[in-house]
Amino acid sequence: MKTHIKTIFIVLLILFCGFPANSFADSVAAKKYYELSWKLLRAKKYKEAVSNAKKAEAEDPSDPFYAYNTGAIYYRSYHQGKFLDKKVFMPLAVASFEKALRAGYSKAKCLHFQARCYYQINEFEKSEQLFLRVADIYRKEMKEFERNDDKSNAAIKRHELADAIQWLSKIYEYTGELDKYRQAVLAAYKLDPNNQWLPGKVKKSYRIKGHLALAKGEYDKALEYYTKAEDKNWQEICEKRKALGQIHPEYTHVILVLYFTKITAIDGLGRLISEPAVTESMKEKCRMWQGALKAWVEVYSGGKWTVEFRGIDVETVYKEGLGIKPYSTSFIQNTEDIFKVYNAIDTYAVVSPSVSPGYGGYGKFEFIPGIFRGRSRGWFQVNCTYHEFNMWLHEFFHVIEKMAKISPAHGFRKDKRKYFPGWKGKTEEEYYTWQFQTTLPKVGWKNLTFKDFAAQKPLYGNTYTYLHDFYLSLKPEDIINADNYIKEANQFYKSKNSKEGVKRLAKAAALRSFLQDALKRMVDYYSRQTGDYNKVFSYYERVALVDKGPKLGPLKMELVTPVEFDKKTGEVRITTASVYGTTAGMWIPGNMTTTGTQYEWDVTDKITGPGVYEVTFWYSAGWKAVSIAWAALYNGTQELAKDAHEGFSGNVKKNITYTLEIKKYDKNGKYTVKAVLAGSRGTDSTGLVFIKRR
Repeated sequence: MKTHIKTIFIVLLILFCGFPANSFADSVAAKKYYELSWKLLRAKKYKEAVSNAKKAEAEDPSDPFYAYNTGAIYYRSYHQGKFLDKKVFMPLAVASFEKALRAGYSKAKCLHFQARCYYQINEFEKSEQLFLRVADIYRKEMKEFERNDDKSNAAIKRHELADAIQWLSKIYEYTGELDKYRQAVLAAYKLDPNNQWLPGKVKKSYRIKGHLALAKGEYDKALEYYTKAEDKNWQEICEKRKALGQIHPEYTHVILVLYFTKITAIDGLGRLISEPAVTESMKEKCRMWQGALKAWVEVYSGGKWTVEFRGIDVETVYKEGLGIKPYSTSFIQNTEDIFKVYNAIDTYAVVSPSVSPGYGGYGKFEFIPGIFRGRSRGWFQVNCTYHEFNMWLHEFFHVIEKMAKISPAHGFRKDKRKYFPGWKGKTEEEYYTWQFQTTLPKVGWKNLTFKDFAAQKPLYGNTYTYLHDFYLSLKPEDIINADNYIKEANQFYKSKNSKEGVKRLAKAAALRSFLQDALKRMVDYYSRQTGDYNKVFSYYERVALVDKGPKLGPLKMELVTPVEFDKKTGEVRITTASVYGTTAGMWIPGNMTTTGTQYEWDVTDKITGPGVYEVTFWYSAGWKAVSIAWAALYNGTQELAKDAHEGFSGNVKKNITYTLEIKKYDKNGKYTVKAVLAGSRGTDSTGLVFIKRR
């Protein structure tokens, strides 16, 4: 009996440690490298461990154990140290186990660890198929030992079979196949009731059934399952929600869930590679957690506040090797679908099998990165495979913290308790409950919103489609390089070298034409420092396409920006204008005097035929106003019309519009407006010149 117990112990050690004792290695050198590989692994020197495992394999290539060992080192190096890129090294581990398998090593062990490797890289379908094969091998071996009345070996195989099925339960839990998960847990528990983990999993399977019933409002059924799960907390929540009955909340907080159902990576060779994405069964599991969160919110708000979840499938394409997360919203292909419903939501949630770690807070959704951001909304991100209710609640509470101005975050931690002296609880959930019962009612349930305080303005006509298509046409490298130029510009601005900073901004804008932050800063620079009208308005108009009538730097007048699209070429035409007409030029402090300066602005493209034209001088910024002596319209050197009344343009504006008539139009003419302006007791003045045909 003692011998049998010892045998079982050794097998268990092999199974959970992942490296069996070398019982048939002939090479002393191979054995030395093998032992050193595990010594280095325990010392967390993972690369050296892999290197020595390969040396052991090279010393004795005839022994399949060493190929198996290399796979085990690869697997453990990632699993323990996380230093390896699992997309690269898990396949290498799989290849090593395959090599050992072909050379005659234990089929069940090799397949078992191949399955675990695929599990680590979220290739759950391959992992499931391999674990099913492993389970089939152990089941056949167990029955054979039972027929031969070999109880000790049958017990070992029963335990190994239970372990394989338990791994299957993990897969089904991650993929959201909850019925399969429950069946696998119960089957594993029946095989190995003394397993330390399985009783807890059985209870969890009942809790999941309870959550599914709770999400449907089936409170009695949910209570039954929570009772079987021996979960008093959820029993209490369910009973309280049942007691509330039909509620009439003061406010419904709408959460748009972005399900990343299609993720495509572009590798270094330009190949498109499909990555693990959200499946229908994963969505179903997410809806279960959403239903539980909804019930929790309703219970602890006393039915005065609730949440409503709406889902939308999103697709994303990103390039590997540029530091971009697979679940980045920057490369969502169908953001216009989100834009259309943005005014109806308070918060958006990013859901993907690759999210890590979870986050929560608030921000402005980048519909078109660097070009167009939405108004402030709450946001959080969760992993749809392994994040459960507690994580959904945790990340959503960060959104609540922003709305209710609860600070600091993570108030349930020991080092933060001093900021919340009224809280006497122990657990994280008790802390949230306390905030719901004390802080949030004072804030007001109707105030726990984003959309009601930050409505999203529409864009012109087809502007969104035009800009989004433009962004998607950019090369990922250009996007990254433009961002780097912005960083360099920020450094120059920090050192008060705006001239060099603007040069970097111009390079960024050359790569990404509608990069808003760069454009706004260049408008500010050129309008204040140079008065280069052409540059100012070429940049300004690209900003105005997104932000109707932006007041940038000294350009503080509310402008209107008509947009036209050329249906044949797809190009956009923008005309920056005001009630006084289109922009013709500007003046700045650098070329202003108090005695009077004659200015000249080219208006050839503004003159479209004979008639009366109005030229308006609009003070926009600065400490000083300007006086206008006269304004005249010229064709080349020939004066066509002149208005010599005195005008004054500052915070107070008097007689700032000048009337000029063209009796005969010359289509080949070069038309200019000339005027004499003088600073009033100083030269710090900036303004815009407008022209329109009456």
